[in-house]
Amino acid sequence: MGGPREYELYEGTRIIYKYGNNWKNYDLHVRFFNEDNDGVSVIFGYKDGNDFYRVISVADGTNGGPFIALQKRENDAYITLDRKNISYEPGKEQTLDIKTKDGTIKVYLNGKLVLEGQGNVSGTFGLGSYASQGLCFREIKKALIKNSWAKSLV
Repeated sequence: MGGPREYELYEGTRIIYKYGNNWKNYDLHVRFFNEDNDGVSVIFGYKDGNDFYRVISVADGTNGGPFIALQKRENDAYITLDRKNISYEPGKEQTLDIKTKDGTIKVYLNGKLVLEGQGNVSGTFGLGSYASQGLCFREIKKALIKNSWAKSLV
């Protein structure tokens, strides 16, 4: 963290599920709790460290929040596909659902549609934290739309 591009990149710790590099048309459901007010992210369509999508939310006003954004990582930059000046609520259990189908991406925070975008999503997924202490991902589910099956990963 730190540096001249900190509030442009919001890089931190991320963990990537290593299987599913060719997944397309899938839904992700994540239930999380963050005691802190810094960044929470869900990564999807992950091919490598320079080619993926993410939803990131920061509640802390001193770190550029509150916001939630849908972004595409291309090489050394994030392209923002949609952004709202809202965020998750610190200290409260939340759900984040990402639905990808035929080039359309929809993001729901606590059941409410908050972000939409377009993108050719293909790849695995992961989770991220930016400067957060006390962040806990409690449930992660992925469902392939075409095959109509769901798998809990935690």
